Amino acid sequence: MNHSLAVNNIKRIKPDIERFNSSIIDGEVVEKAFMKFFSRLDVSFETQLDYQSRLTEFYMLIQYNGIHDDSLLEYKKLLESDKTTKISTKNKRLTVARLFLKELCRSGVISRDITVGVKNFKQSGLHKTSGLDNSDIKKIRDWMHTDRTVTSQDIRTFSILMLLAYHGLRQIEMCRLKYDDIDFTKGFAMVQGKGQDDKERVHLHKAVLEMLQAYCNTFGIQSGPLFFSISNSSYGEPLTTRGLRSIVKTVLERLEIDKTVHGFRHYYVTTLVKAYRGDLFRVMRFTRHKTLGMLQTYNDEILHEDQYPIHDKIFAGVL
Repeated sequence: MNHSLAVNNIKRIKPDIERFNSSIIDGEVVEKAFMKFFSRLDVSFETQLDYQSRLTEFYMLIQYNGIHDDSLLEYKKLLESDKTTKISTKNKRLTVARLFLKELCRSGVISRDITVGVKNFKQSGLHKTSGLDNSDIKKIRDWMHTDRTVTSQDIRTFSILMLLAYHGLRQIEMCRLKYDDIDFTKGFAMVQGKGQDDKERVHLHKAVLEMLQAYCNTFGIQSGPLFFSISNSSYGEPLTTRGLRSIVKTVLERLEIDKTVHGFRHYYVTTLVKAYRGDLFRVMRFTRHKTLGMLQTYNDEILHEDQYPIHDKIFAGVL
């Protein structure tokens, strides 16, 4: 379990002995079910760790107060009282708690589905996290082309940044890449997308291919993971999403860009939507979204932003 997360959130969970004693199942049964839950999930190891982190708070709640017919609703109210966490994050935690309780029901640990009737938090369709904009990209480009001695670590970082900016790869997609996934002759990569078992072909820009070739030559990469840890303790191990975020965050902080790694994908998709003037079917071929729904959110944001100058002109000099 993610103990650091539990320590931060446990302060808001108040033990109730009377409620604990009236739990519909025993605490030891809950603990065993918790351990089995992750082994039964048909998801990647990275997703298992993600679920484990998101379930920590709910697990501590039922450890303190037991499980009751209204446990999920109780947890939702606890999340609702937390004013420091985003609605999207609350929904992710609530969803994993719901999944856990449904698994307890499916496996016979509890006799009924106690998640019925508990809805997720209502959430706006617009993005809450700002993507990188052209001025951010210019800062990164200027930094990459600064007249200085380029180290092997710089080349690795440049390769990561270029894949993010030129192709909008997701973090997990970056970490899954292997050397054999890159076809330097034909100019494409075979990428295992989010929630996909198979790989799909992704066109690579000439500039990205050249940087990747320089990176592989520098590190002597001829097989295995394309991106790996270069720290002494875990050298050669596949780069984790956490390690990837650390590399990119270091650059963003150095350049005083207050954005996240996902901001690169936001920039990539937004740029394509603008270039193709809302032709979302053409954009989908590059972004690899499976439905138009998410892309429509980007399109709506762009259309909304286009109205800002008109809005400001209407109210110019009102007061």
